[in-house]
Amino acid sequence: MIYNAFGEWFFPHWLALAALAIIIPGYYISRLKNKSYALKIYIIAMVLSYYLLIGGAINEAFLHIPYLSQFFLAENPSPLDVSHLIALVFFVLLILKYLMKYWSNIFPNK
Repeated sequence: MIYNAFGEWFFPHWLALAALAIIIPGYYISRLKNKSYALKIYIIAMVLSYYLLIGGAINEAFLHIPYLSQFFLAENPSPLDVSHLIALVFFVLLILKYLMKYWSNIFPNK
């Protein structure tokens, strides 16, 4: 069901499979409400899936917006690389925020 735009298996196809590999365990782990590790895995899976969604949007913006497309193949560090780095740092901080917020639920004291 993945659209084949270039006549061959393309890098975004791997990202689509990575997104599925992250979302499916996150979905199924959400059913284990009494397990201490379920919330941790769920938070990480869902935030990483959001990162893949935003990363794809960043790529699409640099491919289809005329002003940004001139930077798509720019030398390092390109605006595309910087945009992805900002998104990655944001989502890593988001994961850490939620893990710290729910730390007592994830690792209950015995």
